[in-house]
Amino acid sequence: LLNIGKVYARRQDFLLAENYQKQAYAIAEKLDTKRDMAAALVNLASTYYATGETDKALQAYEKARVISEKIDVPEELKKTYTGLAKIYSKLKNYEKAFEYQSKLNDVKDTLYNIEYQQKMSGQLFAYEIEKKQNQITILNKDKELQEIDLQKQKFAKNAFMAGLILIFIIA
Repeated sequence: LLNIGKVYARRQDFLLAENYQKQAYAIAEKLDTKRDMAAALVNLASTYYATGETDKALQAYEKARVISEKIDVPEELKKTYTGLAKIYSKLKNYEKAFEYQSKLNDVKDTLYNIEYQQKMSGQLFAYEIEKKQNQITILNKDKELQEIDLQKQKFAKNAFMAGLILIFIIA
């Protein structure tokens, strides 16, 4: 329902968008899924903002902010703070707009750090795999060399034994 509401909002069919977003919120609230509740409220606030219903948008964003801060989900906080900064700027409450813009910057930094850590973990994992693969390759090469060495030793031993047998036969 969240995505359906978004689609209708993009098509500027705000009544249907609002309807689906309210339904999404009601279901999320009934299931007590805080993240979905916050997402539905952010989408609803965005729809209200697009229709010029600033007061309703502010209320929805504030509700989403409380939930998002409680569950500490950076992606939802980013959307919420963006919306609140826009609304307070539109209302010419620049102090609040600046406050939420600052919080937004902090959340963006957090998201960047999370993304950076994930990339670094991925690269470290890939490096460790490559390192292990190289060790396996080296061990396989060593094993092949040992087998060749063993075959040479066997051949030399057999040649020596054959030579001794020939000497005993001739003598």
